[in-house]
Amino acid sequence: MYIAYVVVAVLFALMLAGSGRGKLVREQRVTDTITGLGVPLSWFVPLAVLEFAAALGLLAGIFYRPLGIAAGIGAVLYFVG
Repeated sequence: MYIAYVVVAVLFALMLAGSGRGKLVREQRVTDTITGLGVPLSWFVPLAVLEFAAALGLLAGIFYRPLGIAAGIGAVLYFVG
């Protein structure tokens, strides 16, 4: 089970970091999609910071489980919101 968590945590952290990077550099595809949903451009940096924090939390959760659980819950709430 631990190996499965590590694999999923690393993959999800990479996806979160890629998504955060897309917001920071304002990739056209990301910008069009998110602004089309009504999110203002001024929110891009705070949203990217939240994604990077979740990615780091998931990776840190490999060594300290409560942090990984909290980061996972935070990432889910981020995407639900």
